Amino acid sequence: MRSSPAAKPRQQQRPRCRGRASLLVAVALTHGCARVPTETVTTAPRAGAPVTVRSGPPSAHDEIGRRVIARDLDATWERGDGYLIVRVTEARQCQLIERVPVRRTVTTRRKLDPGVYFLYALAAVALGVAAYAYARPADFSSSTKTDASGAAVENLAPGYLTAGILTVGGSVALGAAIVQTARARKETRLVEGYAVREGPVESCAPPRVPAVGRRVRVRVGGEAREAVTDADGVARLAWPGDASSPALFVDDAPVEWREHDAASAEAPLARVEDPG
Repeated sequence: MRSSPAAKPRQQQRPRCRGRASLLVAVALTHGCARVPTETVTTAPRAGAPVTVRSGPPSAHDEIGRRVIARDLDATWERGDGYLIVRVTEARQCQLIERVPVRRTVTTRRKLDPGVYFLYALAAVALGVAAYAYARPADFSSSTKTDASGAAVENLAPGYLTAGILTVGGSVALGAAIVQTARARKETRLVEGYAVREGPVESCAPPRVPAVGRRVRVRVGGEAREAVTDADGVARLAWPGDASSPALFVDDAPVEWREHDAASAEAPLARVEDPG
C-alpha cells in the first residue's frame, strides 16, 4: 500500500518566520551602521598670494600701517577771549595685524561601525540558509496540496518562499555592508582662506598725537557746551562767562570711527582742574 506524502514528518514553519525577520533586520541595519568620522586640519602658507593688513578707518593705523589697539587720552584747557580752548592728545599702542593667505588641508578618516561586521555575519547566515532551502525545499514545507489526479502531494511553495525571503534579506545585508566598507576611507580636501597673524604690542609711530575728531563736552554748573576737535586736537567753545573748574568729557572714539562702527562706546576723561 502506497503511503501518502502527507504522512511524512514535516518541519515547522519557523524557518519562514525567521527569514522574514532577517529581512527586516537587514533593512534596519542598512541605515543603522553609521560611520565614525574624524577630521585632521593642517594649515600652511599659500605661495604666490600677498599678505595684506587688516583694513579700517585711516585714523585706526599709525604711520607704518600698524593697527591702533589702545589709546590713553589726556586733555588740557585754557581760557581765551570769549572762548574755552580744550586740547586733547592721545598716547597710542599699536600692533601689526596681517591677513596671511593659507591653504588648509582637511583630512577625513571614516572608521567602520561594529554593526558592519554583524551585517556580514547576517548576510552569510541568511544566504547559507537560503541555499539550503533551495536545495531542500521540503525541509521548509509543512503542507500538502492535491494534484490534477486528486492525489495529495507535497507543497514545496513555502520552502521556495522561505529561500527567496532569505536571499533578499541576505543580499540587502551584504550590499549594505559592502557600501559601508567602501565609504570607510580617507578623504582629503583643500580649502583656501586667510589666517590672522598678530605682531607684538608696541608704541605707535609717533607714540603721542593730537586726538582728532573727538567730541568734547564741557559742563560748568548747569550749563554745557559741545564741540569736535580739529586736526590739531583742539576744540574751541564759545564761553563768554566764567569757566572755572569745568568738567570735561571726551568720546573715546573719533567721529570718523562712529560712522565706521556705530557700536562705539563713550567714556569720560578724568576731570581737569583749573590751572589758574
